[in-house]
Amino acid sequence: MVFSVTALVLSLIVEGAAPAAIAVAINRGLDGDEGGALLAFALLAAGLFLARGILSGVFNFLWQFQSRLIDRDLRDEFYAHLQKLSYSFFDRAESGDLISRGISDIEAARMAGGMGLYRLGEIVGKYAVVLVIMFGVNARLALFTLASTPLMIVATIYFSHQLRRRWVRVQAQRSIMTSALTEALTGARVVKAFAQEEAETVRFERTVKDLTNYFLDAIKQYALFLPILVFLSSLGTMALIWVGFSLVIDGVIEIGTIVQFNIYVVMLFGPTRALGAVVQRLQNGLAAADRIFEILDLKPEVESPGTAGTCERIEGHIRFERVSFRYGRGGTVLHDIDLDIATGATVGIIGPTGSGKTTLVNLISRYYDPTEGRVTIDGQDLREYNLEWLRRNLATVPQDPYLFTNTMAKNIAYARPMANMDDIEAAATRAQAGRFIDGLPDRYETIVGERGVGLSGGQRQRVTISRALLMNAPILILDDSTSSVDTETERLIRDAMQESFAGRTTIVVGQRVGSMMDADEILVMDEGRIVERGVHADLVAAGGLYAEIHRLQSPAATRSAS
Repeated sequence: MVFSVTALVLSLIVEGAAPAAIAVAINRGLDGDEGGALLAFALLAAGLFLARGILSGVFNFLWQFQSRLIDRDLRDEFYAHLQKLSYSFFDRAESGDLISRGISDIEAARMAGGMGLYRLGEIVGKYAVVLVIMFGVNARLALFTLASTPLMIVATIYFSHQLRRRWVRVQAQRSIMTSALTEALTGARVVKAFAQEEAETVRFERTVKDLTNYFLDAIKQYALFLPILVFLSSLGTMALIWVGFSLVIDGVIEIGTIVQFNIYVVMLFGPTRALGAVVQRLQNGLAAADRIFEILDLKPEVESPGTAGTCERIEGHIRFERVSFRYGRGGTVLHDIDLDIATGATVGIIGPTGSGKTTLVNLISRYYDPTEGRVTIDGQDLREYNLEWLRRNLATVPQDPYLFTNTMAKNIAYARPMANMDDIEAAATRAQAGRFIDGLPDRYETIVGERGVGLSGGQRQRVTISRALLMNAPILILDDSTSSVDTETERLIRDAMQESFAGRTTIVVGQRVGSMMDADEILVMDEGRIVERGVHADLVAAGGLYAEIHRLQSPAATRSAS
């Protein structure tokens, strides 16, 4: 920036000096000087314009180079900050809006910081140099020539405010359009399944139409701004002709000064016309920057404490002490949960949809913090642990089996990128994923499509189970991880994983009784409370909610329903 600003200042000084050399050459010529002085000043003016061009090119290159570096750093910081934000932020945020901010808004901010500030610096600098020279040559003529400048400044301030409001609306609508497009693409199968292609097309066209209308509104405001600027700047030319030639007749100035001042007016006419476009670009960029820093200024709701604790390895003793939780300002989801899971125990959690099962295990991973009470591991509050270290000691298989666009091996080794192929294959075998992977064209080097497209729900679940097993963490959380596999495959997975359960604390969340029959303790949840707990046989005998779920899932009940 220092070098680019230096180049700008030198180029403007050189450009301002060139008309003065031209004025001297004209006056010498009118005085009858046919000697070398006339040629010398003409060559000097040409050399100054050449030097100005070179310095301007250097300034332009350096400024653009610098704006690209800022663009790079801003994108890196934006993405890194998104990774730091809490789970709750992504519950509320729309991916399309974030994509729009991270791509188009940053580009708009870069254009404002690059071309926008570059042109603004050039315009302001040129005005400053020209004003100093003009007032130094003849203050009276300068005052008349530049009399319309204050009006131009007032008009620019007014229209800047109007344009800023309109560009904020354009940027917001662009995010809405991107969100609609992202949602339609990710949900394409659902759209086609219900024959809603026409409805989605109409919905997207509506967002595009609104964006076009908002954009045209901003352009109309700029179209009104431009002729006003051009008219006000032309007043200076008329004043120069009227006042300038009066001063020449009175013998106050020479004709070369009129030419010099006319060159300055022409020099300012271009920047004055460009001022409207610069203001528009800057306002667009400022609106975009507001949206970028709106995200960058967010603080993670869940983060490591200042003196985050770690230890060699978590043992896996988990306790919930009078824990209650609610999402934001919503109703309470968990009520007074007291729970003690011993190190190495296997605990099953079952209950109706919406009973709070997933929320309970999400508190263990510290995706959220309890509204009341506390969760501890090995006697230490989770809020006292280093967050990254804590999650490296928790292997989680989420409800949504997400896969990246990469090879099968890379997806399994996502949490342990340096794992060798033997470990990857062993984990896949225990999760009953090895059977279908061996049947793929390139086995573990087969590229998985976006979000695992091309694989069945059960296959995706088995790959994510493999990923969790490969971590070999002391705590394993399976959140409805076999809901998409058949009962026979579920049994094979459960039998193969018994060895993996040994020595580690395991929490199995599910809808099927069969997935947790062998658990050391089963928790039955309903409406955010633990309503029953015990082993399978005792809970069936108790005749409560668990017994009802077991009865509905029994083969006899299934045959009766069919």
